[in-house]
Amino acid sequence: MAIPYANPWRPNYEARALAMWLAVAMVAWSTADLWALHGAAFRWVATLALGFALTWLPGTLRLASRQEFLRGYPLEFVAPTDFADQMPQWTGNLWMGKGYDWTAQHTQLALDLMREGPERFAPRDPQRIDPLHSFNRPTELVSRVAALIPSETGR
Repeated sequence: MAIPYANPWRPNYEARALAMWLAVAMVAWSTADLWALHGAAFRWVATLALGFALTWLPGTLRLASRQEFLRGYPLEFVAPTDFADQMPQWTGNLWMGKGYDWTAQHTQLALDLMREGPERFAPRDPQRIDPLHSFNRPTELVSRVAALIPSETGR
């Protein structure tokens, strides 16, 4: 069975749900004898809450391991000149990478990464003056695409 896609950069909401169900189970079990009500009902609630917590466990572990895996590898970027040296047959078309088949899931991952923004992964240095403060994502993308298109002078 295929695992449905989940954005790996989102908060781990499953871990929060797991923690809450475990807290409900612990409180219900530990306070069962403190109430004037029948204690077995509280133990049943605790058992059910533990069962609900176990249903959240696979998703929590899956997302946590994916996030841990992504934390282990820094982002790498290739300068256009280095890329041109590595790929002499490059004709200026959009290059999506090499070494694997680019599928719809990879496209969704790239889109989610762009939505998160580079600040999440490489925070800006507050001491540095940014002369390009108006150079935002749309203008950056346009300038990068424009750099790939050959000019009339042939450069």
